[in-house]
Amino acid sequence: MAYYEDSLTTWVQMKKEKPSVNIVVEPILNINDCQYQKLSILLVGEFKEYKNNQMICKNSDGEPEMKEDNLPEERMAQVKNSNQRETEIGQEKKQGGNTVRKLVIIGSILLFPSLVFAQSAKDAIRALKKLEARCQVGIAYVDYSPALGDAKFEVNMFLETQEAKQKPDFNLSGKSLTTYNLLASSIQKTMEHYEYAQEAWQMKFGGYEYRDSIRHDDGKAKLILLLYPEADKPFYEGGVIVEINSHVWGKVKAVDISMMIGFIWNEASKELDKAMGLLRTSVNPVAPQEEKAAP
Repeated sequence: MAYYEDSLTTWVQMKKEKPSVNIVVEPILNINDCQYQKLSILLVGEFKEYKNNQMICKNSDGEPEMKEDNLPEERMAQVKNSNQRETEIGQEKKQGGNTVRKLVIIGSILLFPSLVFAQSAKDAIRALKKLEARCQVGIAYVDYSPALGDAKFEVNMFLETQEAKQKPDFNLSGKSLTTYNLLASSIQKTMEHYEYAQEAWQMKFGGYEYRDSIRHDDGKAKLILLLYPEADKPFYEGGVIVEINSHVWGKVKAVDISMMIGFIWNEASKELDKAMGLLRTSVNPVAPQEEKAAP
């Protein structure tokens, strides 16, 4: 068979050199009619007339002849089916890519408000931590109001976010907003503590002269103790109540204003720590019952 192919190759070369000469391929091997040698294997790109489903074989007279064969058609059908399958796979990949892009877009849309909420919460907590630090090292009354205003600005910006305003039953991408509401409430409570401390501080200047304490039965004292009932006990028990000797009323119970301010600041720090803990789960919130159900 190799010698037969070499003869065909020689024939091709001679045909290329002298295309007008009719060269007959002499059969070298005894090839049966059913044993074809595809001329297209040797003549691809050389002679178009031998590329269209033509094959060479040996006839009964021993001369080469061209026969019609259906193998190339089957091959073409296979190629067509293969191309069609590749097209289908390409379309599936394209559709899959489109689906992934859609999911990314949807995920970004759902996640973006959470990121804005979390960043705004971080800014508010940072401002409150700064105010806390100033109170811990000591701050003058005249400086307290400006410092309070700086923290208030960041807190207000946070409370204006969409998630901070949502009701507890609002649901975002299957997640409960319970943590969002708890965080918003915690930051707001922290801010209110510092504002109540300012009101307590102002009681020092409420009378005709500077005072360190206010009578326990005074209206302002009652109001502040309603907000902080745990402070309504003697100072040696962790409260803010002291006894004073008044030249008018004698020995009476009173609220030590400095102790009251310190007590409120301590409550603010506790609430701020709680807010910082809630912030860690604010981007991916889960309901308390879901947290308990987790293994």
